[in-house]
Amino acid sequence: MKKSTYSKVLSLVILTAMLLSMLPLASFSAAAETIPEITAIQALDKVIEENSPELAELVSMADDFDIEDTIAKNSPELSSIIEMAEKTQAGTGYGSNGKFLAPIEPPAADSIPISTRAELEAIKLNDRNIKYHLTNDIILSDQWIPIGTTTNSFRGTFDGQGYVIHNLRIIGSNYIYNGLFGNTSSATIKNVGLEDTYIDVYLDSSSVYAGAIYASGNGVTSNCYNTGNITAASSSRSVYVGGIYASGYGETTLCYNTGIITADSLSGSVYAGGIHGYQSSTSNSSISNSYNTGSISASSSSSSSSAGGISGNNSSSVLNCYNTGIISSTANNSAYSGGINASGYHSLSDCYNLGDVISTSSSGSVYAGGIRGYQSNTISSPILSCYNSGDVTAYASTSSSHAGGISGSNISPISNCYSIGNITSDAYNNASAGGIYASGNGSLSNCYNAGNVEAVTTSNSSLAYANAGGIRGYLSNTTGNSVQNCVVLSNQISAENTGRPANIRCYLIGYGGSKANNLALSGILGSAENDADRFISQYEAEQESTYTGLGWDFENVWEMVEGFAYPQLRGLPSGDANYYDVEGFHLSTTKLDLCVGTRSTITLTPAYGVVLDGPPAVSVRQDGEYIEIVESSYDEDRDVYEYVFERVDEGEAKIEFSAYCSKESSGIPGITANTVSQQVIKFAKADTAEGRFIQVNGLFSFKSGDGKVFLLKNHPIYIRKLPE
Repeated sequence: MKKSTYSKVLSLVILTAMLLSMLPLASFSAAAETIPEITAIQALDKVIEENSPELAELVSMADDFDIEDTIAKNSPELSSIIEMAEKTQAGTGYGSNGKFLAPIEPPAADSIPISTRAELEAIKLNDRNIKYHLTNDIILSDQWIPIGTTTNSFRGTFDGQGYVIHNLRIIGSNYIYNGLFGNTSSATIKNVGLEDTYIDVYLDSSSVYAGAIYASGNGVTSNCYNTGNITAASSSRSVYVGGIYASGYGETTLCYNTGIITADSLSGSVYAGGIHGYQSSTSNSSISNSYNTGSISASSSSSSSSAGGISGNNSSSVLNCYNTGIISSTANNSAYSGGINASGYHSLSDCYNLGDVISTSSSGSVYAGGIRGYQSNTISSPILSCYNSGDVTAYASTSSSHAGGISGSNISPISNCYSIGNITSDAYNNASAGGIYASGNGSLSNCYNAGNVEAVTTSNSSLAYANAGGIRGYLSNTTGNSVQNCVVLSNQISAENTGRPANIRCYLIGYGGSKANNLALSGILGSAENDADRFISQYEAEQESTYTGLGWDFENVWEMVEGFAYPQLRGLPSGDANYYDVEGFHLSTTKLDLCVGTRSTITLTPAYGVVLDGPPAVSVRQDGEYIEIVESSYDEDRDVYEYVFERVDEGEAKIEFSAYCSKESSGIPGITANTVSQQVIKFAKADTAEGRFIQVNGLFSFKSGDGKVFLLKNHPIYIRKLPE
């Protein structure tokens, strides 16, 4: 077997010790003195050959000596140390630090090596045939001048060879285009990492572009990453910000961003994305095998804003991408936010989102979707085999709001998708909320939603409606565009119009269009009318046969995974919030004593695979005041943290907790430190002190004296009455 460096060194040490103990020291010294240039190992070989043929044969067999297996059998502790050292040396991926997503090929034969900042700054522009490659990491110690301008762009190939450029700094109001490269044209940039990036730029009277790899351009970008924060703002024009590039087009693959992305403008449109902010052309463009874990925010004081986990605005196919960061878009005009794409069109497939998605506006319509916020073109743009586990919220103070588990506004087919996050749409005018999509006229098939759905409007206009549906909120074209073979597993679906109470459309499946072969979980709370074909029990909801009976493909698309109640998509990490939550980390609430007027207990357990550096910080607030934590403990055997807090009153209380993840948790996608989750609990009346814990279908619940039942179903905590 081929040995690691550590095993070879260890084998050599052990073997050398054995041999030296068996050989005369004088022979070794004589050999070294006879041939001054000889190395220690060569001298040892010579002594062995002259003094012991048996040992010479042993040495020749050294490569066949399985030292790793021997150590594993005789010293597990030493074996684990060697394994840790090898992982530290090699990383979990590729490149010089193990942080790249794909193997690194040798540079082109005619490529020019770069090893210093000066050589990097001297890159030749406007030459399509020029090629460069890094030979080591480069540390930039002061302000960076972006390579290339709109009239003198980089057109060649830049190959980082798996090395990293550290401390790229661009601060102030010096450039329109900000990044390692300012402008590119038909360029190829690959295999380079940007770490400790810090871009913070502002312009008064011009648009501004900021991206770690490049600001604006086109070409192929592959196997690149950024871990630094990027901020750009303008007082009067548009702003484009992306973790990899700000604005452009071309093929982007195997890239990721973990930095915080922020875009802001006082009067222009704003685009922000984990991979790119804005796609400027559909020509030969695609995004694949890429992800974002940083929070993304876009804000415009007088125009529109778009924020997406992968792209702020995108008009090309997106394949096999995911986001775990919190996505937020705020505007004084239209606001768009999406876990993958904020707005745009074209197909999305095999993608997932774990981050909360929030879209708000003070004077325009808002769109928020777990995968895509808004479909901006009538071109067929299906969403296939995607899921969302983040909460999706849309709020419009003077206009309409659209919030969907998969898409906010959609006019294309959606198939084989699911959402388990809570969906909330709140507006002065029309408010639409859907478990899969909020509004539009696309067909739906083989999807399920397990999150709560709520739509609220306050207008007294006869044209203002609150639309809520377990699958679809509102169908803008009431003919065709069917919903079929879908399942609603929500705890609650509700719609409320405080201005004109009669103006609500609330259905288990959704308003308008044809529907066939759809199921709904029995006992769903709220105001939803029944338009499902059949009710199912919790037991049926957890059986594969329920879904195969609808024609779902469990050989190629779906699968039942141990530990997860509902079907999961093959090829994607399971989406249950027990394992992943906002930014990839979750503490699941496994027990909660809801005892009004007495002390209560919260019991927290880390998610599967998560290792904490220390106990979580926990706080409980009611009516804006913190409730005292009087006792805390940790059970190491069960990996359980328990907190006892003082009495609470009837009403709502909010539990907040944060924790630092150990590096040992890095095997879980999207793990970040100091992630905060929130739980909202509605406490029952005082007579719940007589309640007791029961367990139903694997879910911990609390049954109160007045018959109300509190279910602790992963995240967040829902209130629901169980069937007798």
